[in-house]
Amino acid sequence: MAAAVQAVAPEHTGGGDTALYGAVALYLGWFGWNVLATGLLLAAGLTAVVAIAVAVVTHQARARFPAGPSVLAGALLGMLFA
Repeated sequence: MAAAVQAVAPEHTGGGDTALYGAVALYLGWFGWNVLATGLLLAAGLTAVVAIAVAVVTHQARARFPAGPSVLAGALLGMLFA
């Protein structure tokens, strides 16, 4: 998912965010498909919520922000709720 965004529109995501998604996917996959799907969906959802909040606060649709904290929070929530 993040690798596709990185390939299509590299200005929208950093390489570190893409690598973090990959590492998180490997880790969550260890616990099973359910945890993997839940964790990645929560990570993407939290990143989207943060992106909207940053865009509203800064009044810029193309504002940049680190996605790492929301990816890690989504992975943690995925492990807790799955």
